[in-house]
Amino acid sequence: MNPSTRDRIKTRLSSIGVAASALMLIMAACSKSTPPEPTPKGLDLRATRVEVVGAGASSVQGQDKIAKEILAPLDKYYEGTLFGITFPAESFEPAFEEFTPTVANAALTSQSALMTPSEVSSRIKGILEPAEVTSTVTVFSPAAGEVTHAGVAVSLRAEGSLDDGAPIEIFRQDFFIVEASSAGWRVASYECRQRIDAPPEASRTESGSSGG
Repeated sequence: MNPSTRDRIKTRLSSIGVAASALMLIMAACSKSTPPEPTPKGLDLRATRVEVVGAGASSVQGQDKIAKEILAPLDKYYEGTLFGITFPAESFEPAFEEFTPTVANAALTSQSALMTPSEVSSRIKGILEPAEVTSTVTVFSPAAGEVTHAGVAVSLRAEGSLDDGAPIEIFRQDFFIVEASSAGWRVASYECRQRIDAPPEASRTESGSSGG
């Protein structure tokens, strides 16, 4: 093999080596890239059971439609505190826009530990997902053609992870009074219980209530 041929082969092999090294660097950079943040899935709260009580109960039509309207402010509440946001989270105000002012204020201040996961929200990483959800809607009709308020019982379990990878579960047993108004259905009072299972803290149960 003459010298010129040998030099051309060396140059070609050198070029191939540089290209291979560049490709390996690109692949390594891609493997270290940050995975996309998970997108909150929301809740889409639906009635497991609907019943109508009161003197006008027999005249109430379209119970499923009414129940969906009643659940709308509660769906917004759960999405704004648990299932429709990305953690860590600091602000939960939008979740209470369809609560009466008095009840919303109590939920965001004196009872924020109950009505939001505020005590652990800075430690939750990513999103929470609903694992189990049931809801019962009891509509009150005092007279034919009238629907004035409803009681809604919700039971749910949320699952997620903390910033160190440890699992977290949030259990809720809630009861709401929802009232009809010219602006739509609004939450007028609640009685809620919450249990948060997250290490290293022990499980804890909190309860509270507030009327409008």
